[in-house]
Order: sequence, then structure tokens, then C-alpha cells
Amino acid sequence: MSDPAAGGAGRAPSSPEGPPATGLLDPVPLLRPHPGAERLFARRAERFAELAPGHAAGEYLAFLGALAGAQAA
Repeated sequence: MSDPAAGGAGRAPSSPEGPPATGLLDPVPLLRPHPGAERLFARRAERFAELAPGHAAGEYLAFLGALAGAQAA
């Protein structure tokens, strides 16, 4: 049987550096979308709109089309 005080079962492994001194996470870097992302999402929105009518998952495809359209904007 392992000793929990010695880092046995039931304890998550700890980082050698320990937690950040401030208790906050590092800042998230700014990510810029790919230059062709607007057109990519617009094409996806069009394709989902074409597929949705009459499809068994039509409502879901319409939702995905609306989501892709919002990403294209």
C-alpha cells in the first residue's frame, strides 16, 4: 500500500516548478485568423445551407451553417 503523504495513489503529480507565484495563468497570446478564413467559413455556410433541406439532420446542419456564417463575418 502506498503512502499518500509520500505522493502515492490518489495524488496528482506535481510540477517541479510548483504553482505560479501569483496564482494566475500566463496571458493567452493573441491569435490572428488565417488570411483565407473568411472565405473558408463562407463556403462552409453555403454548403451547410445546401445540405440542410430534406436531410435527417437538417436542423443541425442549418445550425452549423449559421455558425459558419457568423465565423465568416
